Amino acid sequence: MTAHPAARTRIDSMLVTLSFHGRSAVGEAVGLPGETVHTMRAAVERIRAQVEGGLNRRSLLALLPPGGARNALDAALWDLEAKLSGVPAWQIAGLPEPTSACASAATIWAPESAAYEDIAREYAHHPILKICLRDVDPIEALRSVRRAAPQAKLIVDPGQGWYLSDMQRLRDPMIALGVGLIEQPVPPAEDERLVGFDYPIPICADPTTADVSRLRLLARRYQYVRVELNRMGGLTAAIAYVRAARRNGLKIVVASRPGSSLATAPARLLADSATFAELSGPTLLTSDWPNPITYRDGMASAVPAALWG
Repeated sequence: MTAHPAARTRIDSMLVTLSFHGRSAVGEAVGLPGETVHTMRAAVERIRAQVEGGLNRRSLLALLPPGGARNALDAALWDLEAKLSGVPAWQIAGLPEPTSACASAATIWAPESAAYEDIAREYAHHPILKICLRDVDPIEALRSVRRAAPQAKLIVDPGQGWYLSDMQRLRDPMIALGVGLIEQPVPPAEDERLVGFDYPIPICADPTTADVSRLRLLARRYQYVRVELNRMGGLTAAIAYVRAARRNGLKIVVASRPGSSLATAPARLLADSATFAELSGPTLLTSDWPNPITYRDGMASAVPAALWG
């Protein structure tokens, strides 16, 4: 595969371990851009006394801001509750029982339009492909993908680089090529231009925060919202955000940052109740946790109980 210009050969993450009455639980997070293991650990250390005093997930929301530290600690609290109660995390959360396999989009990027075909051929049997279209001819890139993967559903990510005029110009070719979703085509700060914009392909917001108060506004501009657990600050906040988004008529794309199966596990719980999932991070690693989420032809297994939750 051609490397993305922002590709990394190493991913650092923070692991939180909680122990209570002889049971141990874990949560992991890679963190947001700008966060490091040091900053995430410092955030958790600042509330060590509250954690050791019996902090619960609801109280955590008020103590730490959204980000990797809260995500990892929240995940460990879910895992601990599941282990102590013997009830799986999905059931505690009131989520659907995870299916044995869930479609997860594979992300494709190449430095030039023609190169997309060779990369897409590696994923020809995947049900969903997410196509990053930064600095390339979008239609030529999509045609290249289609030649290699004629059956896949396509999600397009223009990197916030389009104007409404671009979307109008590209509309008919994208429909012909079977594009099913466009993620954040314009910068969030400028998305007021989407109010009243009648477009035949659904558009997805990629919010940077879990601000539920903005969902009514987003619903006037988008049809989908992307829920990424680091930005939400963990599964607890993400569940509340998803439920509020649905009340506002928005459909859901659930996503996780590149990372291990353990870091991906809480998002996998949400995936079966979302329209699209982007959870392929563990497939990019050379090594993973024991008892990992397994992937085959773009389908992600349920989270093994021996791993988390």
